[in-house]
Amino acid sequence: MSRENLIWKFYGRFYDALLELAPYKHLLSTICSSVNPKPGKRYLDAGCGTGNLTNEIKEHGAEIIGVDYSESMLNKAQNKFKNIPFAFGDLNKKLEFDNDHFDGIASNNVLAYVKDLNFTLREFHRVLKPGGKIVLATLKQGFSPLKIYLSHIREVGFLRALKTFLPMIFVGLCNIIILQSAGRGIYHLLTKEELEHALKENGFKNIQITNAYADQDLLATCEK
Repeated sequence: MSRENLIWKFYGRFYDALLELAPYKHLLSTICSSVNPKPGKRYLDAGCGTGNLTNEIKEHGAEIIGVDYSESMLNKAQNKFKNIPFAFGDLNKKLEFDNDHFDGIASNNVLAYVKDLNFTLREFHRVLKPGGKIVLATLKQGFSPLKIYLSHIREVGFLRALKTFLPMIFVGLCNIIILQSAGRGIYHLLTKEELEHALKENGFKNIQITNAYADQDLLATCEK
């Protein structure tokens, strides 16, 4: 098993501890409301992890599939949400969907880990219907997991935040590895200008980019 697979297998064991964090819950809600899922419409959660965002979109009556590269996270997602289809999907390769297949695409903190940002965005553009909306959250340059946890403490109070302290240590270790990998050029943290340029270059329009996740993410909404 590769070093990268080991990292995601370890991260998958603790990832759902993020559900206790107020900034993470706000992020999921913001992405979902930005996608604005409609009953009967078809959506993709690209890099679905353990399925938390996938389920939130599904609860609006939409048809959705979640794809992810990490088999350990996919197994968790399938065990938690048995009424949602999940499938293995490598965002570094051509997606196994037809052109103009989805009404909307959501992707939560995945772009930082793809090998070729332009290739992945082109694939998103290909499988999205004309006029379809895509909502992307991605780690920004200067990303600090500590700031996310401090934001959580400010919102819920120190005593309530204590119950998340131990699992957050393990999540934090994974984030330290991610930051080290970004420093070596394996992963990439983007500026607003870089993300906007990449989206424009790959055919997206009506681009809006704001900060999210305690200001540690860029949140882009745009259309095909």
